[in-house]
Amino acid sequence: MALLEWNDILNETLIRLKYIKSPFQLLLSKSTESVSININRNLKSIEPNLKDDDLILFMDDDIWIDEHFEELITEMKEYNVDYISPKFLNKKGGVGCLFPTATMACMFMKPEIFKKVGFMDERFKKSQYNDTDYLIRIVKEGGFRKRYSDKVSIIHARENFGTGKRACKPQIWHQLNFLRCVKKHGSNFMGYLLDDYM
Repeated sequence: MALLEWNDILNETLIRLKYIKSPFQLLLSKSTESVSININRNLKSIEPNLKDDDLILFMDDDIWIDEHFEELITEMKEYNVDYISPKFLNKKGGVGCLFPTATMACMFMKPEIFKKVGFMDERFKKSQYNDTDYLIRIVKEGGFRKRYSDKVSIIHARENFGTGKRACKPQIWHQLNFLRCVKKHGSNFMGYLLDDYM
C-alpha cells in the first residue's frame, strides 16, 4: 500500500467501498465527539431500513482499505461468524493493534446483533473501551461468534485512539473508561474478545 494524506485516505476509501457487491450500511465514525453517541445516532438513522441480509460496516474516518477489503465478507461466511475485523496496520506497515481482536474502528457486523444487544453505552467518554464494552456485550449477552482476520489488512492512519501507541498515553477519560469496563466485566475483560484460534 502506498500512503496517502489523511483527507485523501477517506475519499479513496469511500470510492473503493462502492465496488463492494454485498449489501451493507456504512457507519462512519468521527472522533470529534463521543464515539458511542455518534454510532448510536447513526444506528438509529439506519434501523428502519435494515434488512436481514444487510451488513453493518463500522469504520473510523482514518481507515484506508485496498481492493481486497471485500474478502472480509467471504471470510465471514467461510468461518460462519457474526462479526469480523481486518488485521490493523499502522502507517509504517507494522501491526497496529495491541491485541488480535475485533474492533469497531473497522468491522462488519450482522444486523441481528444490534437488534438483540441494542445500543452502545453512552456513559463511555470520547473513545477508548466503548467498543470493547459493546463487543463484550455481544459475546456475553448474545453468544455471537467473532473473528479477527488473518487474511485481510487495512491501515489505521492516525492511530489517535484505539490501536496505536498514542492510545497508551494517560488521559483521564481513557482511565475512567477503562475503570468502567473493569467494573462491568471484570479485570480480565479482554479475554472475552480474543479469538478461539489464539
